[in-house]
Amino acid sequence: MIIGDWALVFNLASIGLMGLFIAHALQSIGWLLIKKKLMALCPQSRKNLLLSWVVSPFILSLVVTAFFYLSITGSHEILNNIAHWHHAYVFNFNSWHGFLLVSFILYFLWKLFLAVRQWRSQRSDIKSLNLLSGVHTGRRCNDLNYFLLDSKSPAAFVAGIIKPKCYLTIGLKQQLSSNELNIVLKHEKAHIDFKDALSKYLFNLLTIFYPSKIRLQIKQNYILALEQIADQEVSKSYKAVDVASTLVKVARLQKMHKSQLSFCHFGSEHISLRVEQLIAPNALTVLPKGMSIIGIILMMLVTLSAIDASHHLVESLFNH
Repeated sequence: MIIGDWALVFNLASIGLMGLFIAHALQSIGWLLIKKKLMALCPQSRKNLLLSWVVSPFILSLVVTAFFYLSITGSHEILNNIAHWHHAYVFNFNSWHGFLLVSFILYFLWKLFLAVRQWRSQRSDIKSLNLLSGVHTGRRCNDLNYFLLDSKSPAAFVAGIIKPKCYLTIGLKQQLSSNELNIVLKHEKAHIDFKDALSKYLFNLLTIFYPSKIRLQIKQNYILALEQIADQEVSKSYKAVDVASTLVKVARLQKMHKSQLSFCHFGSEHISLRVEQLIAPNALTVLPKGMSIIGIILMMLVTLSAIDASHHLVESLFNH
């Protein structure tokens, strides 16, 4: 048993974790209501919304923890009515608080191990690309740098999280016109300029507490937004119809070959939706800020109430 300031720290950590789990549970329910409406937004607004969506549980957890800290250490009557914690200066690792805290630490370490393993796997793939392809020097096409791989499989992709590089196979280059090649390379350059590889990696880490099915849907929507933003960047220099036709052509070529590489390829993600966005882009670019703010406030109040209610319920059941 721990008594004193360290007990308060562990109790606040337990409160933060409860807030984190409750916020993810509420969002999982909310996701079922909004997922079909996301496509009404333009890709950039959708990307911003999804980023805010996955970050908000962590921010909300910190805010809720701060509320409880003020309630415990100060004399705030309003806060005491909605945020109350018994024996805040006593913590026992044999209690349900301790079980929650230890379980989270183990789960986090496991996810961290998986993330590091994925990063090492990608580094290994990149080394294989550079060492086994027989290509050690970059190529240029209209000021676009890329590495040409000696492979018959048609593919174009960006590899690398910190220092991403563009790769293109001979199998794809030989089947593209000069204009189509420029479109493909400009698309991949957009991913590099926008740091999409790093963005996707961090986004994946922020989604680890969602149920697997919902997590997959959120990640797919985010990847789609990134691809559509890159497509839009290309359409500033080329006709949208030409970009769309290149997408379809590359997708058809890639369908005939299965690649063993663990990277996303140009033309492999959500082709019909990307073509539709190019031909008839969504006009709604402004997020409904009023509804978003109301939703965040409601989620915070529900989380505060749920933490207080669940704490009293568990305390009454186990009475440790």
